[in-house]
Amino acid sequence: MRGDYFDATEKGWCAVELMRKALLVAVSIPLEKAKNLEFSMPNLH
Repeated sequence: MRGDYFDATEKGWCAVELMRKALLVAVSIPLEKAKNLEFSMPNLH
């Protein structure tokens, strides 16, 4: 049962990442830059 939660969480996170990349590419950010997590994550420090 615990594995089901981890699998569901992983699939959910994958969907979020795909949506993030699609949004960045839709606003003309190159795919190579969109794949880079440092570029797309806000710095909250």
